[in-house]
Amino acid sequence: MIITEEWKNDVLIVYLEGSLDTLTSGSLESFLKDRMDSARQIIFDFTGVSYISSAGLRVIVMAHKRMKERDGLLIRNVGERVMEVFTVTGYVHALKIESGCPVPPIPGNKL
Repeated sequence: MIITEEWKNDVLIVYLEGSLDTLTSGSLESFLKDRMDSARQIIFDFTGVSYISSAGLRVIVMAHKRMKERDGLLIRNVGERVMEVFTVTGYVHALKIESGCPVPPIPGNKL
């Protein structure tokens, strides 16, 4: 996982590239711990994220909980495969996600 950052005033934009999984989630967690107190809002750019596991979701949810007291957390540019994980786990309704991908229906639910 490659993590790069950009600051716009007190908004932290985090660009992620690669898989966010058991092997890489610790790096993102350490990265965020060093920066969350300085940020009013965190924006994750998922353009380069090809996969997210439960370990990666845990880090995103932890950041969401910490940032809830401020202007929150936003996830942008989520690909179809990763959006499917957010949808199946139900986090698509708990997190603020902007995506070009339509939210797929949850399997088994009739619309």
